[in-house]
Amino acid sequence: MNKYIHIKNGLLACFILSLINGCAASSHTRSSSYQNQPSSSYATHTDNTDYLKLFSEAFTRIQQNYYQTIAPNILLGHAAEGILKVTNLTYAQVGVSPSVFSSHRTSHTLSPENKSELPLRPFADLVIRVKQFRPDLQDRELYYAAIRGMMTGLDKQSTFMDEEESKILFTGRPEAAIGLVLKKIDNAIVVIEPLENSPGLHAGIKSGDTILAIDGHTTADMSLDKVIHDLRGKPGTSVKLDIMNTTGNKQSILVYRDIIKRNPVKSRLLDGGIGYIKLLQFTEHATKALKAQLYSLQQQHGRPLQGLILDLRNNTGGLLNTAVEITDVFLAGGPITTIQGRGASDITNYNAEPTGYNAVGEHIKLVILINEKTASGAEILAAAMQDNNRAVVLGRQTDGHGKIQSVVVLHNRTLLKLTTAIFTRKGNKAIDGVGVLPDICIQGKRSYRGAKRNKRVCGKVIDSIKTDTDDELDIAVRELTHQLPQQRME
Repeated sequence: MNKYIHIKNGLLACFILSLINGCAASSHTRSSSYQNQPSSSYATHTDNTDYLKLFSEAFTRIQQNYYQTIAPNILLGHAAEGILKVTNLTYAQVGVSPSVFSSHRTSHTLSPENKSELPLRPFADLVIRVKQFRPDLQDRELYYAAIRGMMTGLDKQSTFMDEEESKILFTGRPEAAIGLVLKKIDNAIVVIEPLENSPGLHAGIKSGDTILAIDGHTTADMSLDKVIHDLRGKPGTSVKLDIMNTTGNKQSILVYRDIIKRNPVKSRLLDGGIGYIKLLQFTEHATKALKAQLYSLQQQHGRPLQGLILDLRNNTGGLLNTAVEITDVFLAGGPITTIQGRGASDITNYNAEPTGYNAVGEHIKLVILINEKTASGAEILAAAMQDNNRAVVLGRQTDGHGKIQSVVVLHNRTLLKLTTAIFTRKGNKAIDGVGVLPDICIQGKRSYRGAKRNKRVCGKVIDSIKTDTDDELDIAVRELTHQLPQQRME
């Protein structure tokens, strides 16, 4: 297996800067593709040093920390595409062929002797030509576009946060919000669900709505963190949202921010001694809250529960440790998940421990509800319950988000949210891009991508869906009442 180079921080910047400044023009042999370019195109640019160094730092951090090995020439190609996108220019206009970023060979080390093995000259040419076409373009905008291009080329979850966006993490978010659970899907900001009794819900925002703009600013190129930051502010202040609903109708909505008090766990006792717990998110205190709700349910019933329904629908994840802790509450033993980092030896296995299994008796039958918006940590929990034959999983195939992001702080306090690991289920089976398929698949008027394709895998497919009631919860109650076996159906 080839190991691509890890460039020392600053070395790439020195090479490219020397090319842009023309210092190396006389000593570096140009390829034939660039022999007809005028020497005047290598004008001196000394104002870009800081931002070029930032680009070099981001480049280096990606190579060192991204969970997959990425060839440096491919990264430079993504950077070039980011620059062209923000300037509305083409490769043809700047006189650089895109093939140079995919055809160059790479070696294990980068030094002045072998730097020609990377397409540094074409990248420097592209920067220079872009500056000629767009003299109004500031170096900050140019190199930030290059960094965003690199991140876009990695995966949907990896993003770059500039100084304004990074304030979210450095200074903390303002306390008032409008109470929406959001997710970025295909570059669109989609409402997973409005929180109960929230300003967003009272304003008429619904699950599935897309936020097109915030106070007149399009969300098309915003990171999810930036969107969340802009939706927050001082209590009582307003924010104008341009919304498109699931039928394509658009409208503008004015929402007033308020303090959001969100309990990550909700519960109620159903007929027949069946407990119902809605787990909204894996927050820092969710494990403690879950155990408290379990105890409360048993106290209400006056004796051990006959069954338990754990609702993970619309749960988009949260903290990995919390997901593991809550899974451990329901398992006496067995694998929970495996975290695979960049290296072959960078593996962490999480297994259930008997010490965590103290809140729910083994005799209690368990049904887990999932849907297409169940993601990340919630998928860890559902998969572990399924793999260890602890619960019947019912609903719709989950999102398939199996990546873990880490925050990398750059020297000017900008950030990379970089995918540094993936998690898998028992037997090293993938969750990312696959999701969790229920044992009992529900299909009907709402979209579902698993049941029809996978009837052989689903032990049972239920077609009826009522639109005015929670039919999935009714089905879960019926399954518990009929005392379905706890084994996963194949």
